[in-house]
Amino acid sequence: MSAEYSLHDLANAKEALELAEKQWEDDDGQNRQAHIKKISAARANLSMIEGQLKHDGIIAEEDAAF
Repeated sequence: MSAEYSLHDLANAKEALELAEKQWEDDDGQNRQAHIKKISAARANLSMIEGQLKHDGIIAEEDAAF
């Protein structure tokens, strides 16, 4: 089963990752494990969406975020 994603979903995933990384930078150090989990989940989501968009031919390999 293939999920359908759009460039809008990709942009939202990139923003979520950037937000998670910024929250970690701004944190006082008390929530390190929670930030690591949030960043890992955001990266996984971004990779999943990117992979599907590449597979569907919507974005090229060189357009990938990573």
